[in-house]
Amino acid sequence: MPDYKELLIGAGSSRTRKIVVNGRNEWTNLVTLDINADHRPDFVWNLEHLPLPFADNEFDEIHAYEVLEHAGQQGDHVFFFAQFAEIWRILKPGGQLAGTCPSRKSVWAWGDPSHKRIVQPESFVFWISRSTSGRWA
Repeated sequence: MPDYKELLIGAGSSRTRKIVVNGRNEWTNLVTLDINADHRPDFVWNLEHLPLPFADNEFDEIHAYEVLEHAGQQGDHVFFFAQFAEIWRILKPGGQLAGTCPSRKSVWAWGDPSHKRIVQPESFVFWISRSTSGRWA
């Protein structure tokens, strides 16, 4: 599928696909984004700088492993909705976001001094309600 395109946010030095989406366990057309140029991503970018450097409806999948908790601040609903509006914007219709974040029960949720917020499955209830209603803040 030449038009199928995936984005790995916060790639670091790994290009390992950790989540299978629709039976796909290998990358097709991977684009990487990371804040650290030493990891040699396709795009060097700080996730706190919006908008993201991509066109509308560009990706079929966006993967974010252990990275979303590093951007924004706990309780900053304006940035939360703005960031996820950007993810929604760059996903193709029917596209999927696949990601992992530390559990609020993990010692690493706040034990890592670079973590700025906790993103839990329950957080997506609010994002989904906004994305389907068209209201983001």
